[in-house]
Amino acid sequence: MEENDQESAGACEGYNETTTTTENAPILTPASKSCLAPPPGRDSRRSFQRAPSFGHRSSSVGSADKYDPSIAGSFHPRSKPVLPKNDQRTIIFSNLSDRTTHKDLVNVIRGGRILDLYLRNDRTAIVSFVEGAQDFVNFAKRNDFYLHAKRIEVRWNEKQFHLPGHVANKIANGATRNILVRGGASRLTEAEIRDHLDHIHNLVVIEVQFREGDAYISTNSIHNALFARTCMMSRTTYKGMHIEWYPDECAAPLPKVQRAPSVQAAAPPNRGQQSAALANRFGLLNVDGADDGSDDDSETVSAFGGGYGVGLKWADTSITA
Repeated sequence: MEENDQESAGACEGYNETTTTTENAPILTPASKSCLAPPPGRDSRRSFQRAPSFGHRSSSVGSADKYDPSIAGSFHPRSKPVLPKNDQRTIIFSNLSDRTTHKDLVNVIRGGRILDLYLRNDRTAIVSFVEGAQDFVNFAKRNDFYLHAKRIEVRWNEKQFHLPGHVANKIANGATRNILVRGGASRLTEAEIRDHLDHIHNLVVIEVQFREGDAYISTNSIHNALFARTCMMSRTTYKGMHIEWYPDECAAPLPKVQRAPSVQAAAPPNRGQQSAALANRFGLLNVDGADDGSDDDSETVSAFGGGYGVGLKWADTSITA
């Protein structure tokens, strides 16, 4: 028995077991760590690491610098279009008629989706685009816009619209200023829809149309339309209806203006014809009467408009004593 105890003690020198702990568990002293040393030929740095098997990497979570976008597919954040938040996108329409409405402006604006449209009381309107504002301004400088027989002036606004991040994400997912209620034509009226959305601040319902059993609601703003959609989904009236977005008609391309062909100026008259027409302009005052004869009558008539003048032949007049 003593020999066995000595062998077990010699197998691991410095291993001290004590029972003074509360859990009655052995405590390893620094000297006892030599018992856990890896066998010869094995790297000590990998002794407590999981060894890769079958050629796979040790961790299923890759590092940030080795991110593969092809693995994420459409869920990668860069796969969605990125909208600049502080881009120049707000223009002002001035010199509007008193009868101008939101619908009138929507009908003439093309080239980009409308982010926000605000019609003020001073005969001006502030329009912010999602994209295409620069192209629209360039188009307006080359062409004239008329509403109710008044020419509209278009220029950049001093204050630009700041696009919030959450609104930009919604736009990237398909949000527009136009709301589509599936199956709403048979259960809703235009007056009910306007009454349900009347409490939303700065929201203007431009038009409500019913086509093929669905309700098409056109508004003046994307961020206000987001509130409107959330409000409609919380009402029991819209239970069972699918509320989504439909494209903005203002995103249609800018019209192509066909220039009228220029009218060429008439060719100047021949120099010889012009000199013949002006020859002997004062033949009427010729009283000598010897050489001119009957040519005076024809020249006098042509000088006064081709037959409408009055000619006098002074050579035929005789004075007797």
